[in-house]
Amino acid sequence: MRFSSLYFFLAVVMAALLPIGCSGNDSTAQSPVPADPPEPVTVISVRIIPSAASLIVQPGESKNLPLTLEVLNSDGSSSSASEVVWRGATADVGTVGSDGVITASGVAQGSITVTADWDGWAAEREVSVYFGEEVVVSMNVAAKMAMTDGDEGAASDAPHWEYPESGTLLPARLTPPLIQWNAGTGKHVAYELTLVRDLNFRLVIYTQDTEFLPTREQWLKLGSSYGDPIRMELVGKPSLDEVASRFKAPVREVTTVDADLAGLVYYRSIEGMNLMRIDTGQGLAAEPMLDRPSSQANCHGCHAATQDGSRIFFSFWNSFQPTTAISNTLTPEPLVLDNLVDPANPPTGRRASFAAIDPTGERMVSLFYMASSSDGGMALSDVTPGLVGGIKWLDDLTALAEVPCPDSNPVGACAIDDGGGSLPGKLLPAVPSWSPDGSRLAYIARSFRADWAYTGGDLMLMNWDRVNKEFNQTNLLAYAGTTPNDCTLSYPSWSPDSKWLAVLQGPYTERFAENTSILLVDPVTGTKTKLVHGASDGLSGHPAFTPFMEGGHYWILFHSSRPYGHQLLEKSNPAKQLWVMAVDSSVENGVDGSHPAFWLPGQDVATNNIQGSWMRPACTPAGTPCDINIDCCDGLACDNTGKCAPQDGCVMLSLPCVDDEDCCSETPGVRCRPDLDGENVCQMTAP
Repeated sequence: MRFSSLYFFLAVVMAALLPIGCSGNDSTAQSPVPADPPEPVTVISVRIIPSAASLIVQPGESKNLPLTLEVLNSDGSSSSASEVVWRGATADVGTVGSDGVITASGVAQGSITVTADWDGWAAEREVSVYFGEEVVVSMNVAAKMAMTDGDEGAASDAPHWEYPESGTLLPARLTPPLIQWNAGTGKHVAYELTLVRDLNFRLVIYTQDTEFLPTREQWLKLGSSYGDPIRMELVGKPSLDEVASRFKAPVREVTTVDADLAGLVYYRSIEGMNLMRIDTGQGLAAEPMLDRPSSQANCHGCHAATQDGSRIFFSFWNSFQPTTAISNTLTPEPLVLDNLVDPANPPTGRRASFAAIDPTGERMVSLFYMASSSDGGMALSDVTPGLVGGIKWLDDLTALAEVPCPDSNPVGACAIDDGGGSLPGKLLPAVPSWSPDGSRLAYIARSFRADWAYTGGDLMLMNWDRVNKEFNQTNLLAYAGTTPNDCTLSYPSWSPDSKWLAVLQGPYTERFAENTSILLVDPVTGTKTKLVHGASDGLSGHPAFTPFMEGGHYWILFHSSRPYGHQLLEKSNPAKQLWVMAVDSSVENGVDGSHPAFWLPGQDVATNNIQGSWMRPACTPAGTPCDINIDCCDGLACDNTGKCAPQDGCVMLSLPCVDDEDCCSETPGVRCRPDLDGENVCQMTAP
């Protein structure tokens, strides 16, 4: 019995120790073990939010910013504290009220040290007050406030800048640039863009877009302190949540200078087969110069402008049979110039292409070639404004311009295979350019291919005798290179003061050439300097000095197939657009005085745009009818015969003078100075 009782007792105890649910039929329950009591929720820190906000105010106007003291708890929760004691004030800048609202007075800029005390806890932060403007694009107030809060995220996930390039130099009064960026790897959905120059003005933009175009008024305020850089700061957030991190891109800086480059830009639109015109002074979009249907017969190009801005010469392509025409810029209706050859001995099948106009607007050097042939030459014509028929043939310059190649030991372009499997026997003239001081004609001595498409070209100068009005001497200025990538020089263009030539160097002249460089060439020594900062990508073409020396710089217009932000991605088609680089007016031989280039506003990104030519504003030239003085070009006035004439008998550009007072241009910087031959003439100098 004892054994049985003991056995029974042990069986009961073991059954009680078995886990509940071991048997589907076991309904025995066990009381749960009491859990440990929860840890009490405690405060671990407090902070003032928004954590990165500042106040942007207009001078003389007050503005408020509400602050909150955020309580962070040990369980990860947060709440807004009540009964907070707020303190902070800076004389003339602003103060914080008992409700946590900062009021900036608009009297002065500065910072306010704000403290918040609550239940034994305290927080402090600096709130900056700036003069400027705040712009909110496609974002509500709550989202905008969320942009100003959050911890700083990893730099590797920050947004990426696209345009403009750091170090770009821009004219302050030209149309503002379209600032562009992308999300990078951070998958950002909203951005804070800040543009600031010193303490005078700050522009802060909140947007969900990846680009921003300042207004002209905003850009002028930013650019009022010439020479100081504009800081561009960019912050991205992957969500419109206060706790989401803020990702800061590296600061980018650009600079504006005291310049506007007001005038007209003519360029060739490949798809439109037309000359397009941009009025940079008015900030207008490009429009066709001529109202003509697009066709091979109406295709315009190979244009050259008079230096006073009154007329433009160009070619109708006419299905590879160009005809030269001239058009007044005020009333652009072309006059076809038929008399481009010696009327006593007119060759059949002669075609015209590129031209250059002297500074007086009275003489034109034009290229010609024979139909179905690569042969060609150069002629001098009278194109005095008002001339009946528009032109009078004067002289054939071909014999003077040609360069014979030696039978042995050829150098320069003479050593370059012209594409036919042999070396050229002579070099023919191409792409002329007349110096603003009137003393020189620059041109290229080319191989036996077409004057717009050749391989092998040297830079030449031809002297102009302004007394006898004739050319009398030709000199080699610079050989092309000796490698396939640098064997061709093309498209010389003079600086406004005739101190420099901009020249393209590359493998050939076609507009799709790569591995090209823009050179600055000394017209006295022939020294060549690459402009790498302004055209570093090897994708540039057709450099052309603008007629302006403003802000301490020359300005060179060129086309390039480089990307233009996300508006025109790399290697996209069409790709060629017009760009502008600044070059220091104090530049010296061997020194790259160029700056990163900017995209020319107003052109069409949907077309290939090449061969830009920048002129002064449209006007009426000397000797032609006028109604009021303002119609006439600089230095001219409407006389008693109703024609534009030099005001008070003053001296026009490129003509001899004695002192500065003789010169009649109203353009800043025109003075009486020695030309390349040492003779004093009225010409552009640095203002």
